[in-house]
Amino acid sequence: MKDTVQRASRKGGKVDLKLILLAALALVLLIIGGSALRQRDASLERTTPQFERMEVRQVKLLNDRGQQVSYAMRIAADSAEQQAGFQNIGRAILQRTLILFVFPAEIVGRFHMRHVVAPLDIAFIASDGAIIDIERMEPDPTTSGPYRHLYGPDRPFQYAIEARAGFFKAQHISSGQAKLIVGSWR
Repeated sequence: MKDTVQRASRKGGKVDLKLILLAALALVLLIIGGSALRQRDASLERTTPQFERMEVRQVKLLNDRGQQVSYAMRIAADSAEQQAGFQNIGRAILQRTLILFVFPAEIVGRFHMRHVVAPLDIAFIASDGAIIDIERMEPDPTTSGPYRHLYGPDRPFQYAIEARAGFFKAQHISSGQAKLIVGSWR
């Protein structure tokens, strides 16, 4: 009888050890998985110093229906902020943020989508506030060499607004009809 109890307790000891090892492994996997989730969540909220420097102001527009609408936008007023734009910005921030690019005078220029994680819409705006073109921009998967695609009208513009894909259509803002109220952010 004593021999049977000892064998059972040794067998039970092995089971207990297996359970302990299994629980430890589960804990390690949970920690690793949680860390990966936190890193992924952090990348959704990633910003850059240039992005953080952009002031947030209320900007007014007249939509296609003639209604005055106001949106909080980051203002990219200097060349460092303009060159950075939405590059290396997390997807969650990109989905809820608008950037108004303010150039000192009208330019003929192009925008690229390298290091941007999701499609954007961009409105190109003349010095009088008229929206002259709205384009859908797709992320550029290349990291060096020539840009896959450049975006911009052939006409001069002084302002541009970048927004998540579909924003302008959803807000009834289209080229030839809607208008930026110039200086409304000052």
